[in-house]
Amino acid sequence: MILVTRSPQDGVRRSHAGIWFGVLVLLAAVASALLEGGARSASQAQGLIAFARADGIYVMRADGSGIRTIRRGGAVTNARSLEWSPDGGKLAFGANGEVWVMNADGSGLVRLASGNVGSPTWSPDGRSIAFVRNDIWVMNADGSNPQRIVRTPRLNEAEVDWSPAGGRFVFTSLVGYVPKLYVMNASGGNVRDLTPGRFFALEPRWSPDGRQIAFTRWGNTFGTEEIYVVNAKSRKRVRLTQNRVADRNPAWSPDGRKIAFVRSDLDYGSAVAEIYVMDADGSGVSRLTHNQRAEASPAWQPVGAP
Repeated sequence: MILVTRSPQDGVRRSHAGIWFGVLVLLAAVASALLEGGARSASQAQGLIAFARADGIYVMRADGSGIRTIRRGGAVTNARSLEWSPDGGKLAFGANGEVWVMNADGSGLVRLASGNVGSPTWSPDGRSIAFVRNDIWVMNADGSNPQRIVRTPRLNEAEVDWSPAGGRFVFTSLVGYVPKLYVMNASGGNVRDLTPGRFFALEPRWSPDGRQIAFTRWGNTFGTEEIYVVNAKSRKRVRLTQNRVADRNPAWSPDGRKIAFVRSDLDYGSAVAEIYVMDADGSGVSRLTHNQRAEASPAWQPVGAP
């Protein structure tokens, strides 16, 4: 029998070596994960961004990578006003005077309403969908029991968005030829003008905290549009983009820190529109798509959705 002796100091050294080896393995695993999937994980935490082209509906990660088709042709041709359900499992949209809904993967397409309707928006609990047919209507999420909630003040309501808390709507109404923004209770009362005067405003979208509303304003020069936010309580407006191009279709990130939007680069002509993203204060603008296609209606999927 051979005896092997070891000093206490040797045991300490080997114990320390084992600990450091484990730490190095852990650091290597973390580094590998960051290199292989760090950007993907960050994008998934923000949810996918759905958007429309003339031929269908697509999704991409929050950093603009991984663009893929979820449905093309047929009912999704010329889709607009895309909006995810609160759980991120379904996508509602308007197309060719009809309102449709489908699963996040493009399956289960169902027409919910027809007859010159559009601008679907989900209730916070996902049980109802409001939409516009001259006035504002609400139906069950399966399209049943459509009801006009109130005859709103103007004849031509064009767009509507349901507040995150569920108690209010913001909507666009045409006053003569001027699109203006209003807010009102979900029951139809307490209507307030958010954009007094001749302020051409459209495409309103509530921030996730319900305090602000992003919208598009027609510029003074033909073909220019800019993105603003307005405080829903004080009506104070802040201009976010100042580029003398067509910036439109604002869409908040789930955490409210960023806004995706569409920009038509006048150097390419009006047939090309790409999707950009900026911080909620208008800084940090970056371009997500480089497809030289007409892209529209970005919609940010809620966090934690499949």
